[in-house]
Amino acid sequence: MSRPTTPGRVMSCTTGFGVGTMNGSTLQTEMITAHHCGAAGTTWRTGNYSDSPFLGTMRDTKALGADIQRLSGSSFQGVVYTGPNGSSAASYVNGAVRPILGDSYCISGARSGLVCRNIVTSMNQSICYPADLVCYTGQVYTNQESRVPAAGQGDSGGPAFATSSGATAGIYASGIISGIFGNSTVCTAEQDGRLCSFQVILAPVSSFFADNPNYGILVSQPGS
Repeated sequence: MSRPTTPGRVMSCTTGFGVGTMNGSTLQTEMITAHHCGAAGTTWRTGNYSDSPFLGTMRDTKALGADIQRLSGSSFQGVVYTGPNGSSAASYVNGAVRPILGDSYCISGARSGLVCRNIVTSMNQSICYPADLVCYTGQVYTNQESRVPAAGQGDSGGPAFATSSGATAGIYASGIISGIFGNSTVCTAEQDGRLCSFQVILAPVSSFFADNPNYGILVSQPGS
């Protein structure tokens, strides 16, 4: 997801999880991504140009201080991209879970692609991003167990999730990629001078649902 900022410059983030709420008898679908990506009212597109296909508009969101924002304006589904950088591979969302200390999650950023074995090392942390002049609470810290660069610039807003196999194969939404620490210029997939890290900060989706009980995670099944 992208939006032009100043002439010749583009802000890029990553799409997150579909969420929904009932508007009368109609299901209204939206998406959650990272709050720090853009203020309420900013419009986002699927490409880098002002005439690229419209994706949605950022909306004011309550999320118990976590780095989560709603995007509305398109029809969203219970599917997320889960392949390598540049792939259109996707996985079905089965539900949502709360992060637990020691749990292992996969994260999927638009520019880094899918990186798994990210272990929760601490929870309920506060973080400030000076470049965006914002601070957040209730954040979750993870370390990739083999120190593989798991996320970097451009991956913010992307999904973090647990996986399952067998009859219930699918993924369970856990968090939104918020930021990194211990930054380096070594990245997975796209390099392009951006900063990346094996230490990734997540905003737990449970914060959004706790503050917005009328919303639920969008789920999907093969063939649906």
